[in-house]
Amino acid sequence: LLNRSSDLMNHTKYNYSKIVYFLLYLWLGLSAVSLSTISEINSNVVIIFGKIVILVRISLMVLYVCNMFTNKIKIKDLFIFGFFMAVSALAYLGSDKWLLFDILFVAIFWGDKLDYKKILNMYYYVLITATLVIIALYFVGVLPDFSYERGNGLMRHSFGFSHPNTLGFILFVLSILYCLRKKVITFLDYILLIIIAVFTYVGPNSETCTACILLMGSYCFIRDNNRVKSFKASLTKQTKKKWQNIFISGSIIILIMLIYLVALRGAGAAFIAKISGTLYTRFRYGAYAIRQYGFSLWGQYIPMIGDGDILNGVDVSKYFTLDCLYFYLPIVIGLIPTAFFTLCYIHCMKISAHKGNKTLLAAAFITLVYSIAEVSAVTLFSAYLYILAIAQVNYINIRDKENMFNNELKRSKVE
Repeated sequence: LLNRSSDLMNHTKYNYSKIVYFLLYLWLGLSAVSLSTISEINSNVVIIFGKIVILVRISLMVLYVCNMFTNKIKIKDLFIFGFFMAVSALAYLGSDKWLLFDILFVAIFWGDKLDYKKILNMYYYVLITATLVIIALYFVGVLPDFSYERGNGLMRHSFGFSHPNTLGFILFVLSILYCLRKKVITFLDYILLIIIAVFTYVGPNSETCTACILLMGSYCFIRDNNRVKSFKASLTKQTKKKWQNIFISGSIIILIMLIYLVALRGAGAAFIAKISGTLYTRFRYGAYAIRQYGFSLWGQYIPMIGDGDILNGVDVSKYFTLDCLYFYLPIVIGLIPTAFFTLCYIHCMKISAHKGNKTLLAAAFITLVYSIAEVSAVTLFSAYLYILAIAQVNYINIRDKENMFNNELKRSKVE
């Protein structure tokens, strides 16, 4: 009735998934530690971590080449691998960043061979452990704090992280992972999410992350509402699919159009400036970058000066950074890599919609909103969105088969 030997994996002669898990654990762990102010104590540590990460990237590539030869991968897969590596390499040569590789390689080439729950738990436990350790090392005086006063008079603290927004981003990711791990969000879970949101606002004073954490909690509340459940049940599959496609593609188009209208045409600029001067400044720097550097096909290196350098005595007039992802990608990473990334995003979200994983779909959309103010959404710490989207195919297929098996077993017992 049910072939349990598949165990969420493709039938392959050689299974390299255990090595991939180890490499991903190592990569994620080292990257998480690098988010701290450890470089202020010893800059060589981060340099060593960076070299190990390079070895991890190479190992993942070599491992996939081995997988192609030992498990007789199709010519189509070889072509996709070559195309992806060419686009990633050209984007790196232009921008000096392995961004495309870091966020998509594991998802595209290993995602269907990895376990959904293992990846989810890996990200959750690695990040929560790293966060607690970094904050603890700050409180015992090992790691220094990066703090400064914002224009609104509030002090921003990093609690041992390299920047207050970095801590805010990790708390945002942890909130999403927490919601993904829970089938139903209880009253105590909502209290916990509110506490995290309040701390994110009061401590690092990361406004965007605070709003996104509350958005995730609000989605879960709506999702678990009985009236919403009954309304969704009344819709046909075809209707659901139609609106899901409109939502996924339309949300990206509308977001980008609105941002460029504000930045280049000044539409609603006064209103946005009143809500958040920091947010409008991000649009203003985006418009400046377009005029100064223009868009590039394969990316370009642009020197940027951030908050840390200003506090270290750099002239404020030289301050420039691109924090809005919708400017950062086409200007710094390049139009072709951006188009490739966008298509992968849409494809992964369509899989989530098709498999009924609405929470992952909501997490991806809220990450789109977060990306208006920050570029962290295209780092390894957001790669879980794409890895889980691919990994869920086998996971949900097997889960559905097991449910069918259990239902048939119950019927046979009754008969």
